Amino acid sequence: MAAKPKHNIICFETEWRYNFEQYKFDLNSEPLLRWLKEYHHCEVIHRQILSFEDLQHYLTYFHKREFQKYDIFYFSIHGKTHKIAFELGEKTFLELSELAEIADGLFSDKIVHFSSYSTMANPSEADCFKTMTGAKLVSGYEITVDPMDSAIADAAYFNALMEYKNVSVLKNKNNPFRKRYSSLLEDLRFTII
Repeated sequence: MAAKPKHNIICFETEWRYNFEQYKFDLNSEPLLRWLKEYHHCEVIHRQILSFEDLQHYLTYFHKREFQKYDIFYFSIHGKTHKIAFELGEKTFLELSELAEIADGLFSDKIVHFSSYSTMANPSEADCFKTMTGAKLVSGYEITVDPMDSAIADAAYFNALMEYKNVSVLKNKNNPFRKRYSSLLEDLRFTII
């Protein structure tokens, strides 16, 4: 029996309750990442980011050789149409094209997933981001999504990614992952480019 391909994850996460205290929820990605790490024996790095400067720091830091084995970048962060959002600092929104520029090749041949509101709403901007970065796959949600529903979809998606060396097969609507979770993925307007 062939061994499963090994994918490792770097997660950038917003401190969800900081800016949205009225919602009073403590949702975070660490339990999901812990489950993936234990079940699939993959490696996971989780970093909280509050500002553009935090993200800039980590994008530079993860260019080091020892992080080359991490091939999934998971943005569990606030979003807007073709943008990601930060809670602190003067720069509260970052367009996908700007993210591609500051990543400076970090996402080349990697998987980039945006678990954020509407970041993938503009397909041409998302496609441009993929082209600019050389990413293998770019995925996320086209609409404002319920955080629990998107966490469930994220877990299912990452679990499916762990099954394939050629992850591009997940773009196919007839893939078992897409068929099994079709209702949820359609409701969330989940997309993979």
